[in-house]
Amino acid sequence: KTTLIATSHLTLLQKSRAIVKNLEDTFSGGKCTMSRECIAIMAMYNLHNYGGSDEATEMIIGGAYRSLFYEIGFSCSSERLSKGCPSRRTIARSEMNIAADSLLRVLQEIKNDGAEKVGITTDHGHRAGQDHFVIVLCWPGSDDDGNRTLKFFCPSIDSAGHTTKEAASAVKNVVSRFLGDDVEVSTIMGDSGGGAAVQHLHPRLVEIGVMKQDSRRANCSLHGMTKSMENASKKTMGDQGMGCRTPFQMLYVFSCLMSWIREKGGIGLLDTLWAAVMDQVINNPEWEGVAEKHCPQPWKEFFANFIFVDKISPALVR
Repeated sequence: KTTLIATSHLTLLQKSRAIVKNLEDTFSGGKCTMSRECIAIMAMYNLHNYGGSDEATEMIIGGAYRSLFYEIGFSCSSERLSKGCPSRRTIARSEMNIAADSLLRVLQEIKNDGAEKVGITTDHGHRAGQDHFVIVLCWPGSDDDGNRTLKFFCPSIDSAGHTTKEAASAVKNVVSRFLGDDVEVSTIMGDSGGGAAVQHLHPRLVEIGVMKQDSRRANCSLHGMTKSMENASKKTMGDQGMGCRTPFQMLYVFSCLMSWIREKGGIGLLDTLWAAVMDQVINNPEWEGVAEKHCPQPWKEFFANFIFVDKISPALVR
């Protein structure tokens, strides 16, 4: 029996068969045969699993494939799945390969941009019980369209201690290993508080030869903008946080309450509660008295935005 099919449909069937065969071959051997690029993609996504163990990563990869196989109806035994997935050692080795590839790529990019000077930004951090000393490089270069721009790369987040001497040693280690002697560190930016403040770190870097005498330093502008608002807010309204009664804390609690109501009861419950509150606002003289005493202008502006159809309190009609 002969069946005639269109050439385009035959091509589609052949491509589908090739995909299925590649999938069968990947999980039919005695060990993982996935390409270096395939395992690198897994390792890159696993960077979001900060603090996760290699054992957990191994199970997550196996579970993801098992779920996919179930969805497409592909039969694969547990033994074939375990042998076809990358091992813990392969995953850890791939992460090191990605780090090395990234460093080499950025070094080549700096060289292609012709950057002779770079700036660095440093900051201490503390996350998940671990100390970090973040070092970010910045240099002038060109984007894919040839436009001049600033580029950034973070070569290190290792812990380095909180003293100026320890932080300067960490910066020197990164600069000497990553940039060598061909690129000059001309500027440094950081915050002016905590460990290794920029006004203390910069002179130390000049002293140990990492930066020159005519190099520049600058306080972090982001810290400057947020700190001024934070200090003014504290002096005006007091400290913020749980147990504090300030306007900001009230807005935060109100936002959390609204989110919780939406999550638990949906928009219908929110509308019901909002209607109950509006009824009290319109018809409760006690509420009116408090509002007119403490915030008369917002009270009038609030009602100016509503058209009341139902009967309202005569006291509210001005």
